[in-house]
Amino acid sequence: MSSAKNLFCLLLILLSATGVWGQMEDFRWMDYQSAGNRINGKITGTKYNYAFRGNLNYFYQADWYPGTIETPDGEIHSGYNLRYDAFNDELVALNTRVKGLFSVDKYLVTAFTVDVPGEGSQTFRKLQLDEFQKQEHFFQVLYEGKVTLLSRIRITEHKTGAYRNKLGALDDREYKLNQLLYLVKADGSYRFFSPGRKSIMNLFPEQKRELRQLFRHYFTDDFSPEGMPGIIKLLEQENFLK
Repeated sequence: MSSAKNLFCLLLILLSATGVWGQMEDFRWMDYQSAGNRINGKITGTKYNYAFRGNLNYFYQADWYPGTIETPDGEIHSGYNLRYDAFNDELVALNTRVKGLFSVDKYLVTAFTVDVPGEGSQTFRKLQLDEFQKQEHFFQVLYEGKVTLLSRIRITEHKTGAYRNKLGALDDREYKLNQLLYLVKADGSYRFFSPGRKSIMNLFPEQKRELRQLFRHYFTDDFSPEGMPGIIKLLEQENFLK
C-alpha cells in the first residue's frame, strides 16, 4: 500500500511540474460534445477534423492568421488563429494553446476579422440578403461608404480527371473559388453582380457612355474582386450611386 501511495504522490508531482493540471480547464472546454453553453463568455464550437481528401482546399485564406470574433452581445474575442471555410460557410478557429481546431458556433458570430499579412484585415459579417434563402451567410465587406460592397465567397467542388494531389494521393476533384458581389444601399435594397467590366456596365444601362468616358479618364482597368472597391468608391465620388 505504501509503495502505491508513493507512486500516486510522485505522479501528482510530475503532473504539477509539467503544467498538465493548468491545461485541464482548456481541454475540458475543448470537449465539444458538452460545449453547447458559453461558460465565462468563451467561444464554443464543434471539433473540426481535416479529411485526407477535401477540406484542406475549403479555406479562403492560405494559412491560419490572427483575428477577432464579435458576438451578438458586442463582445470581441481574440487569441485565436482563424480561417474561413468557404465550402461549408463556417468560421474555423485554431486554439494555439491546445492545438485544437473547431468550427465556431454560428449563432455566436455576428462578424469576424482575419489579419492577412501583406493584405490587411479581412472583415466578414453574418447577413441574410437573399429572400430566397432563409438562412444567414458570411459576407466579406469590401467597401463601406454611402453604399456597402459585399462579397459572397464560395468554394465549389468539381469532378476532374484522376491526378495526384499535393499529398501524393490519387484524386479526381478540383476546387473553384466563386465570388458574387452585392451592392447594398442605405435603405437595405441591393443588387448583385459578378466581378468584371461588363457586369458593372450592366448596373447602369442608361449611363454606359458616361461610364466608358469615366473609366478612360481614370485609366480604370482592374475589374477583379480586388479592384472592385476602388471602382465603387469612384462611382460614388462621381455621383453614379444615388
